[in-house]
Parts: sequence; C-alpha cells; structure tokens
Amino acid sequence: MKDKLYPVVGIHTAGKTILLKSLSNEGYMVFFEIAQQLIDKGIQLASSAGDILQKKIMEIEFERDTIIYEVLHKNKCPVFIETWHIGNLAHCKVVAPNLYPTYLKEFKERLSRLNNLCCFYLYLDPTEIIRRTTLHNVQNEPAIVEFHSSVGNNLEKLLIELGIPYEIIDANCSFELVKRQVISIIKELN
Repeated sequence: MKDKLYPVVGIHTAGKTILLKSLSNEGYMVFFEIAQQLIDKGIQLASSAGDILQKKIMEIEFERDTIIYEVLHKNKCPVFIETWHIGNLAHCKVVAPNLYPTYLKEFKERLSRLNNLCCFYLYLDPTEIIRRTTLHNVQNEPAIVEFHSSVGNNLEKLLIELGIPYEIIDANCSFELVKRQVISIIKELN
C-alpha cells in the first residue's frame, strides 16, 4: 500500500540514518531520529539520558506524529521514520524505567489508530558497535556492548508485544546489501 508507515529501528551504528538518507535521495519521504536532532542542537544525551530527556523525546515524537499521519493520508505515499516510538521505548526501558510504563501506554493508544505499518529491524551484533563507532574508550567497551544488547533485546520484545509486523534485516553486512534487502521488501509490500 502506498500510505504505509515504515519505522526503521536498530541499535546505535546499525545503519538507520544512512539508510534513510539514501531512501530520501531516491525520493522517499523520511523522518529522522528525534534524539539525533537533539544531539545536533548540542544536547548531551549520555549525561542527561534519564526521565527528563526521555520525556522530551516522547513529547516531540508524539507532536511529530500529527505531521506524519497527515503526510501518510494526504500524499498517499510510504513514509520511513528512524527509531520512532519503538526505538525510543526500547531505549527508555533501559535509561528511564520509571517513565517506560506511561510512555508505552500512551503509544499503545495511538498505535491502535494505525493499521498500515511494517517495521524494519536492522539487527546488529552489539559487539560490532565497538568497530563502527568512534564515540567510546576501551575501558567502557563492555558497558557499551551490554547497554546496546539491552536496547536491542527490548526492540524485538516490543515489536512482538505490540503486534507490529516487522522484517529483520541483517545489518552486520554491507550497507549496499542492507539497502537491497529493504528495497526488495518494500516492492513486495507495495
């Protein structure tokens, strides 16, 4: 269907942003990750990733949903969205567990209004983050891997719990192969 919403989720460095940039260059409608937009504005996530920041991300995401729903229904075109509530919830469960039940409940209510949704889960082995990122130091490598393992586990559990159809894409391979797999699935679904 032309008016389908495609959230693209995965742990840090899985290739979400590069995939959406590539899809945007091909004319697809895309929306990028809210947390990255905050980072780009100078907000430090690592030092302030608790309840306050998670609540802000949640509020901005819910506000943006109005625009996304309008684009879906007016333009009748597929929309790709990076991380979206699914990725934010997976992250929130780790860094702001007190906020998680409230966020999940509100998202479930809004999710019931969407019936044309398919998520792409870019699966990346968490140990691969160490090779792909420059934002770490050797002392923190085990903690980084453990943190992103938790987020990744939460992603798939959420997709199952929420009954969201999803496709797992192996992001441990080249970007070209990831993109080819995503494009192939999009063509099958449309």
